[in-house]
Amino acid sequence: MSCHELSSPTTLGNKHELIKVAIVGNPNVGKSALFNKLTGGNAWVGNWPGVTVEKKTGRIVIEGHEVELVDLPGIYGLTPYSLDEVIARKFILEERPRIVIQVINATNLERNLYLTIQLLEMNVKLIIALNMIDLAEKEGLEIDINGLMNQLNILIIPTIAVKEVGVDNLTKAIIMELNSPPPFFKINYGPEIEEAIQRIERILDKCEIADVGANSRWIAIHLLEDDKDIEELFRKRGLEDVLRKVVEIKRDLQTRLGESIEVLMIEKRYQYILSLTQKYVKRRHVKESLTTFTDRLDRILTHPILGLMIFISTLYLLFKFSFDVASPLTNLLDVLISGHVHSFLKTLPLPTIISSLLADGVLQGVGILLIFIPNLFFLFLGISFLEDTGYLARVTFLSDKWMNKIGLSGRVIIPLLIGFGCNVPAILSTRVLGDDRDRRLTMLIIPFMSCSARLPIYLLFTLVFFKENQMLVILSIYFIGVTTAIITALLFNKLLFKGQTSGYVMDMPPYLIPSVGNIFAKSWERIKSFLVRAGSIIVIMMVIIWALSIFGPEGYLGVEALRNPDLLSRSWIASFSKLIEPLFKPFNWDWRVISSLLFGFVAKEVVVSSLSVLYNVEEADLSTVLSTSFTPLTAYSLMVFTLLYTPCMATAATLRSEIGLKNTIFIIIYELFIAYIMAYLVLSIGGLLL
Repeated sequence: MSCHELSSPTTLGNKHELIKVAIVGNPNVGKSALFNKLTGGNAWVGNWPGVTVEKKTGRIVIEGHEVELVDLPGIYGLTPYSLDEVIARKFILEERPRIVIQVINATNLERNLYLTIQLLEMNVKLIIALNMIDLAEKEGLEIDINGLMNQLNILIIPTIAVKEVGVDNLTKAIIMELNSPPPFFKINYGPEIEEAIQRIERILDKCEIADVGANSRWIAIHLLEDDKDIEELFRKRGLEDVLRKVVEIKRDLQTRLGESIEVLMIEKRYQYILSLTQKYVKRRHVKESLTTFTDRLDRILTHPILGLMIFISTLYLLFKFSFDVASPLTNLLDVLISGHVHSFLKTLPLPTIISSLLADGVLQGVGILLIFIPNLFFLFLGISFLEDTGYLARVTFLSDKWMNKIGLSGRVIIPLLIGFGCNVPAILSTRVLGDDRDRRLTMLIIPFMSCSARLPIYLLFTLVFFKENQMLVILSIYFIGVTTAIITALLFNKLLFKGQTSGYVMDMPPYLIPSVGNIFAKSWERIKSFLVRAGSIIVIMMVIIWALSIFGPEGYLGVEALRNPDLLSRSWIASFSKLIEPLFKPFNWDWRVISSLLFGFVAKEVVVSSLSVLYNVEEADLSTVLSTSFTPLTAYSLMVFTLLYTPCMATAATLRSEIGLKNTIFIIIYELFIAYIMAYLVLSIGGLLL
């Protein structure tokens, strides 16, 4: 097959055939809202192969035909500058969806039509969902939809996704377009460029390349635009001679034009778009438009000082909403699981080890999982609300300047700040970032944000050793966490992400009243993903820790070991702690402190209760024991270590579900190393100063 040929289109035929449909569009055009309305919640979330960018897929039945809808990442074009653009273009070229639906913001037609032009040049079957048509009318925009349809030779369906207007027409359009041929579309790039395109096409007609998924004109255009992905594809096929001929054609064309070929081609596309909007879009004067309202509000919300104050207040309310409102539900679940269900399992007529496995192993793991759900759900409700109103885009704008200094975009500020409440939802909230690079780097530094579960440890030790300066000492711990995160981001931005930038282009969407259904759907999607992907890991790890606590080198110690310090001292957990005790000799920590840190892997707040069990005292009397076992300096070094060392089990399980086992192990090892070094520095520098 010559590299410009397309395989012949499949007919609708068998109703049992799965019809693949891609949904694409610029960011903030209502694409996710439309996807949720089309799928009706019948969708699942995963990751695109090899990356952490979210992939949403849903299946629906239209007139007896099963249709798979794939929500592609939000993009501005199909030139592969960003990972999102690479994913979207690769899917269209390789998966060859039968239909591509582009969601367009009707209030910003000029920006959105650039992607339309690129899709049409790919020779795909395209349907336009002209979304937010009601807002366009309020803006005084009159769009001649029929004229635009005839000009582009494609179906355009007006929609209001949040109100489900036009969704039925869109589903009917999918079936209507299945057997129609792709629309013919061609932009005239001028005589010189067109001649060069034709010369490259003639060369391509003589070459053999499998499954490119596009016509020779599209390939020729992208070769002229120095498309590195297409060039790499040719190299893999051993077609370097073709690339050399193309380079000669480009060099000759460049000499004649005296300007950048790519820039000239982009200008031609925008000239074409301008001609379309001038012909088919009219603007009438309106007294108070949405744009005017948005501009007025932005003067306040994006103000460098006032906007920052409003953001901090909004974040405080978000935390208060997600943690305080969820607190009664969390407490209820805790009492129900730790009290009633735990007692019930203990009283079952089963062998002691089996009832302990169920109560102290499986149930504890399920409990850790379920207790997160109310906080996560309310937090995601808040984030989804801010996202759909358009406010998160302003937060990004506010923080982008500062975050760029450490190699990240402004979008990461929300996950990082959520990390002070809990690292689990912080990691899950990185899904709103989209960019794989930003997600990985952000997830690497989130565990350094001191979550609320570490606070009981700080309070205990500061109450014993730093009572007069308790708040100042605790603030210094938080400062160390933030500083370590910044240094880590700067370091890995230079080492692992060298040459990559996190800059991005983003439209400020208008302020909108969000759809309640869409907010709940998005929140549930994220919760469901956590339950499915991290839940089993948490339960398995809890069972392993339970087993290591009731078994030791001597064999089975009995379930009493969980509460008996003498028995626990002979367990595998204690044996491992004693084995590595020499490593912590510079810190003057015995095996009991090390064991409590190992139990802290289950949950950081467990460190305090573990210390009371291991020292064989009530929690109320723990302060007295610690005052004789630690000095202020060793106590501070332990607080620094608990801040920076291995994240808790739920966080590790969430990381594993998001970026894989290999990357999670790397993060755990890196954080253990940093924690050890920082605790040692505290002792060394403190010893010199005191």
